[in-house]
Amino acid sequence: MVGLEGPIVMCLARELEIEDLRNHSQEKISHLREVLAGGAEIIPDPKRPGFYEVKLRGQLYFIYISPNTGKVLLVRVGAVMNRLPRNGKLRGRVREYLRMRRLRKLGTYY
Repeated sequence: MVGLEGPIVMCLARELEIEDLRNHSQEKISHLREVLAGGAEIIPDPKRPGFYEVKLRGQLYFIYISPNTGKVLLVRVGAVMNRLPRNGKLRGRVREYLRMRRLRKLGTYY
């Protein structure tokens, strides 16, 4: 277990209660249940205690695990997006590209 610094491997009970908050398909819910029961790698949200991200099949599941009941709430499912590094040359290049694009739209760039 790594904590806030990185992923956590979590293994929950087989008959896990998952409450779906947004009418996701039963296939997604049952797959999430299987993965959590088998030992999923989850990433804690550093800003919100009890909230986690789980990456499965190119999808990113956002869940909340109640500290009192252990119940899992499926908040939403979205596509996995590659995030830019917080520092480094790539981020600077992207920022410069976006700045130049904005200037072209305004007509101030030659």
